[in-house]
Amino acid sequence: MNDQNTSPRPWHLRVDAAAAVDPAGHIVAPATLLVRFDHAPPASPIDPAPFACRVLSPHHADALPPAAARLDRRGHLLLPGLINAHTHLDLTHLGPAPQARGDFPAFLNLVRASRATDPADIARSVRLGIRLSLAAGVAAVGDIAGSVRGSPELTPLHTLASSPLAGVSFLEFFAIGTREQAAVDALHAACQSLPPARRIRVGLQPPAPYSVGLAGYLASAELADRHNLPQATHLAESPAEQEFIAHATGPHRHLLESLGLWNDTLARSIASGRSPVQHLRAWLDRPSRSPRLLVHLNQLSDDDLAQVATSGSTAVYCPRSSDYFLAHESFGPHRYRDLLARGVPVALGTDSILNLPDQALGHALSILDEMRFLHARDRTDPMTLLRMGTLHGTACLGLPESAVRLIDPKGADSRPLGVIAVRITPGDDPLQSVLQRTESPEFLCIGNSYA
Repeated sequence: MNDQNTSPRPWHLRVDAAAAVDPAGHIVAPATLLVRFDHAPPASPIDPAPFACRVLSPHHADALPPAAARLDRRGHLLLPGLINAHTHLDLTHLGPAPQARGDFPAFLNLVRASRATDPADIARSVRLGIRLSLAAGVAAVGDIAGSVRGSPELTPLHTLASSPLAGVSFLEFFAIGTREQAAVDALHAACQSLPPARRIRVGLQPPAPYSVGLAGYLASAELADRHNLPQATHLAESPAEQEFIAHATGPHRHLLESLGLWNDTLARSIASGRSPVQHLRAWLDRPSRSPRLLVHLNQLSDDDLAQVATSGSTAVYCPRSSDYFLAHESFGPHRYRDLLARGVPVALGTDSILNLPDQALGHALSILDEMRFLHARDRTDPMTLLRMGTLHGTACLGLPESAVRLIDPKGADSRPLGVIAVRITPGDDPLQSVLQRTESPEFLCIGNSYA
């Protein structure tokens, strides 16, 4: 036989666990996971490698091919890799910022004064964020590539593209007042030379209504449809944003005036008493062929809720960030459950490390800890939280639902983005136990099927 014509033999890993759960509601307990790598095993669990997996009950596992290696995780629950639909990895080097808690303008000033601007420093910060994300069981991100000196920045995109993570790098751009048209022209130019979509796609981020005018939002929508790019924006996040849009006053106006960006055209476009959501109605009503993410949505009236529900957008809720900014004191409880009841997908995000608790770094960018936060505070249903931490983030990041499907009810192979194991308390409901404990997940494998 000619060895050169021999196909590589698959390599199998068997994992025995207390249970396996996926967001479709499928549960196997106890569970045996058989992972079939197409070639040799990866050097580490976070090295992307093509694989397929199958979850079966132990008494069916004997019919599976023999495994080359076995892992005992019988005190653990198996889950698909989690999705962080909104984060700012290029700010990771700054660490938590408890001194700005509850003060949104102070927080923005801290970011403007301290963020990395040199490409090498930006790349180091993003790499730290990638390591923390993987340590938290995150397999895909919606990352904001922060604008540097007013121009879209590609360093986070290139850094993410060389990592095990999947998802989207959203290019941030500012376009308001005296610089609105020039910034839109620069955005058009940047979109002419974007890299092809692979494991990390490119997206567009008009940051917020106080830094991008309505014309900038509409230009972003046109470019997004032309180039098949997802969009994301921060919306209805803070009282300062509400004041700026409704009355053209407050710290955001003062900042624009100090930067020489305020003009009469901008003044005429706001100060009509509208909410931030209603201010962007023309953008939200515009039919879009590409995904659109509305991040935060801390301030939602009934009319705003209806507007979001008819826009076809995905809402992204960052619970610990909202708590950090004391949004509940300004706007009342977040209406994520009302959004879900209206059929709006609500994904979870961490926002940046600055607005997360000052704790062990392994928990810093953890979607599981966002789920735990909501379960402890609101007693939110565990399966709902799992869907928010996985399934609801797929379409808005250009991923298929199969990226978070771990269990096929007919016993067929699945190809999720990744598989994680989390310790549970014996005898408890496995998913609820995960939400009541504090341990970080362990990655068992990450695939590259979605490259």
